[in-house]
Amino acid sequence: VFYNNLIMNTMLLEQSRVNNVEKFVGINTVNCYPVGTEVPFDENDLWNGLTDSNVLGYGMAKRMMIMQSILYKKQYQFNAFNLILESVYGPNDVFEDGKSRVIPANIKRCLKATKMQSDKITVWGTGKVIRDFLYIDDAVDGIIASVLSEHSHDIINIGSGKEIQMKDLIELIASFSNYKGDIIWDK
Repeated sequence: VFYNNLIMNTMLLEQSRVNNVEKFVGINTVNCYPVGTEVPFDENDLWNGLTDSNVLGYGMAKRMMIMQSILYKKQYQFNAFNLILESVYGPNDVFEDGKSRVIPANIKRCLKATKMQSDKITVWGTGKVIRDFLYIDDAVDGIIASVLSEHSHDIINIGSGKEIQMKDLIELIASFSNYKGDIIWDK
């Protein structure tokens, strides 16, 4: 994961530079933030530690794209910046076990439990973590606005600005899924 993302990001930036691309917009991930960074994320916190060990390779490779963009701007005056998108969700999301993210994984979990008339589901974590989720159409609008703007920032967070505690999110998903059983938190 580290190698593939590092090489892809590096080559995209380098080929954009040597081919005189007018503006490079790197799409990045909150996984590049250090473990324990509080929501809402602040771009100034990006370099305050390593990423979570569960996404270390991916997170650090994406962080290196940001560093390469900063260095290319300094050395070559290359117009590059990175958008860090909060957890994006929406139509055509991945619902496959082992590949889905928080929202689709828990929609699937609750719907399956409702269909099977299960009296409990197990969800990872404590429920206390706070996250910001970004609807795909809002992500696209943010990307387009950033491409059209004349800002000079190296990193820009794009989120909904509406944080939600995981406990509340799972209860909301359970409610919409008509799941009425217990929610067990697996720390």
